[in-house]
Amino acid sequence: MRYGGLLLVLLLLGCGAERQNFVARNYHTFVSYFNGYYHADKRFRTAQAEIELKTPDPTDGYVRVFPLVDPAIAREQYGRLEEATKKCEVIIFRHKNGRYVDDCRTLIGQCWVLRSNLPNAEQNFSYVLSAFPKTPLRPKVYWWEAYAALHDNNPYRAETRLTEILKMSEKEVPKKLQAQADVLLAQALIDKGEPTLAIKFLERSASKQDSRIRRARAYYLLGQLYLDQNKSDAAFQAFQRVVRLNPTNQLTFQAQLQKSLLAGSQDPRLIRRLERMAQQTRYEDYRDQIYYRLGHIALEGKNYEAALAYFKKAGSTGNSPARALAHYEAGNIYFMQYQDLSSAQKHYDSAATLIPEKHPRAPEIKALQSRFQEYGRLRTEVRLYDSLLTLSSLSPEELDRALEAYIQSEVSRRATEKARQQAQTQGASTTPTNPFFQQTLGSSAGGGFYFDNPMLVSQGKQEFKRLWGDRPDEDHWRRRQKTTVATASAPSGETQKSATESDTTKVVWPDDPAALTPQKVAQLKRQLRTRIPQSSTQKRALEDSLITSALLL
Repeated sequence: MRYGGLLLVLLLLGCGAERQNFVARNYHTFVSYFNGYYHADKRFRTAQAEIELKTPDPTDGYVRVFPLVDPAIAREQYGRLEEATKKCEVIIFRHKNGRYVDDCRTLIGQCWVLRSNLPNAEQNFSYVLSAFPKTPLRPKVYWWEAYAALHDNNPYRAETRLTEILKMSEKEVPKKLQAQADVLLAQALIDKGEPTLAIKFLERSASKQDSRIRRARAYYLLGQLYLDQNKSDAAFQAFQRVVRLNPTNQLTFQAQLQKSLLAGSQDPRLIRRLERMAQQTRYEDYRDQIYYRLGHIALEGKNYEAALAYFKKAGSTGNSPARALAHYEAGNIYFMQYQDLSSAQKHYDSAATLIPEKHPRAPEIKALQSRFQEYGRLRTEVRLYDSLLTLSSLSPEELDRALEAYIQSEVSRRATEKARQQAQTQGASTTPTNPFFQQTLGSSAGGGFYFDNPMLVSQGKQEFKRLWGDRPDEDHWRRRQKTTVATASAPSGETQKSATESDTTKVVWPDDPAALTPQKVAQLKRQLRTRIPQSSTQKRALEDSLITSALLL
């Protein structure tokens, strides 16, 4: 009872919020930590780890050890951050005589950074520095101010705050925070455009990061910087450490690709390893990038057939820019090595369709596609005009034999194409999938509505143009004789006349050689002759068109 009474007295002396005695201060400090700050800090660290883990590493540019917060990803952790903030506010208002007020203010600022509210974060950090000039949290506050400055695209302020940490003694800065300051300073220097200066900070602190994902990102960033300095061996070792750490599928995959590029065609083991990766389910979303890298390795060895096969595989799956770039490289091989302009144009069209609008190579690819479209059109015009002029110079007997041979070959070609399409249709699934309910290609997030996926819509447009041509947006676009429909303002006599002319000049090709009766052959000859210039005026006009197209070509 005596000890119980003594404890009760001590409790009464210390539980008052305004009391300043020794017992009160220690009571508020004890309650602040175990009843509030410990749980708030735990929630914050959990939220921060989840955000860093789920933030994807960029496929282009430098990796960030401490990635900038994406509000869409951080929004999932807003609940934890809000709970941490509330617990800290309770400590500040109920236990202001304890020793954790500055800790709570700092933690609230950290929560605001992760919630992308930089003004509120800076307000809390400034309060801690001004109200607690001797706080041991000063280096921690500097670090978070620098991290917030990088979010605000201000690497110069970030460098200034981190330099303050470097000036402090080892006793003032914990080793863990010192390593984090080195890495964040390296990121600030890279943002400033001075990546060479960042290497020494990463070299001494990459292995000291407190989590596997941070160590892996630090080594990957170090490998990228080594590549910029043409230090291939050091870069290879850095990427090898990333593979051994195996932090995430994406980062491990990117490190394997970098290793394969460094080894090139000289190390067949890495090529086999990449091919095995392409068959694994865990790397299913990265197959386009794997085959794209394999294609470049084959190009390095001047194995153009293998490179073309890899690029075609990369262009058939995935959603990353590597898919479009694979089509672009395949078009280059067809154009440069095989002089197959039609195949090159198809791949350039696919590349221009799939490349993201904001990709740095999008203008180049779209400009090349436009050039090849113009080239293909002019090339077709030159062949057509030249053929028509050649036919116009033949005698009636020679023209008749040439037209009959052309009709036979064209009908045979159409019959072969029809048989090939029927074979493909029979070989496919008997129940075709509905494109409106297809899952998003290459996505691990499950299905989605067809028109919510711009890539599927773009592919559908290309397929429509391939089957039906570049049709105008109008009703009844399926009809064959488009000129037989009268306009509202055309007289009936003119309508009938145009319909009759269309019926006599329109070439309707049969796709069965058995349908080539003598009457049908005579009809096709008559229709084809209408396209051949007869008078001297028509020939001169066609010659002018031929010269113009040839000069542009």
